[in-house]
Amino acid sequence: MKMLVLKNSGEIAGTGAKLVADMLRDRTEQYDTVVLGLAGGRSLRGIYRALAGYEMPAWKKVHFFWVDERRVPLTDPQSNYRLAEELLLRPLLIRGLIRTANIHPFQIDAAPELAAQNYLQELNRFGGCFDLAMLGAGEDGHIAAIFPENTYSEFREFSYLHNAPKAPPQRFTASPALLAASRSCILVYGGESKRKALLHFLEESADKTLPERILQEMKSLIVLTDQKV
Repeated sequence: MKMLVLKNSGEIAGTGAKLVADMLRDRTEQYDTVVLGLAGGRSLRGIYRALAGYEMPAWKKVHFFWVDERRVPLTDPQSNYRLAEELLLRPLLIRGLIRTANIHPFQIDAAPELAAQNYLQELNRFGGCFDLAMLGAGEDGHIAAIFPENTYSEFREFSYLHNAPKAPPQRFTASPALLAASRSCILVYGGESKRKALLHFLEESADKTLPERILQEMKSLIVLTDQKV
């Protein structure tokens, strides 16, 4: 794990966007397809906005998936798709840097269990894991829709939650095993409200929550924060 302590949210946005762009460039030099896993939350807004300013050939090889999604219409303000679409995808589409065929949202209108199965099948068409996952940590330390107090499948798949402890309760998420299999991950603990979760994650003697154990299993993890530790 590598941790970068930055001054503020603006530095997180700029640094995060550069890291993502550099990783995508490096990956696309070796492979024809790169899977970028997107998430929601305030912590990623600035990174998406800054990342949309990068004009690079690598974009043509990137396929956009979501590590988690709320079961709301894609146009709903709570939708993780809508957040990424407004701040990142639409600006790239307008400039012709990406294609709509490379954007893979959840099938929100399908039966939830079927939608989760179909999404795994879609991801399997492109290698079955995230080459780079972008995550923001919640105040309770949750990542994606993996909450400390919930239980999840042990398999590499997408799960449907009907009882998430944070509204909206109905959500899709990559399972712990699928998320842990990500080749790289950028994780943001942004703002004073995330400080307690960050300190617990860094404390070696603490009993680790499920989200923290997932992060410890990741092959390559970069943590960005504006909190001094």
